[in-house]
Amino acid sequence: VFLAINLILFPGLFYLCVRLGAYLSSRSWNLSNIKKTFADYAATLVPLGLAAWMAFTLSLVLVSFSYTWSVISDPFGWGWNLFGTADLGWTPYAPGLAPYLQVPVLLGGLAVSINLALRTAREHKQSLRAATPVIAFCAVYVLAIFRLYLG
Repeated sequence: VFLAINLILFPGLFYLCVRLGAYLSSRSWNLSNIKKTFADYAATLVPLGLAAWMAFTLSLVLVSFSYTWSVISDPFGWGWNLFGTADLGWTPYAPGLAPYLQVPVLLGGLAVSINLALRTAREHKQSLRAATPVIAFCAVYVLAIFRLYLG
């Protein structure tokens, strides 16, 4: 089910958004134009994926970064204490701060994606309305990630 969602459903929905955008721009499209347009609009998903990954990683870093000090003092686990920090205990660093850092990261990724969608519409000589379904797809994705990460 997971593979079907990620390999069929989401790409299919994105393709429908690109087709709807082509329809909204009221230009005649043949199949090769749609393939090229679909491939070009796919670049808008890269900043979203990177932002989602960075936001996820922030929560891990804030909780697990305190292990770094003991690992630096004993990098091979051989009982060394090079910097006197091998015996430091685990203390999460401000895990409550994670949501306040995740939101701007995700919104930044969305802003870059919107910019790419608008630029792609201009490059294809489409009206800016053509980018609207792709932008909506990206916004819904970010809202879903907000729900997943922030509860």
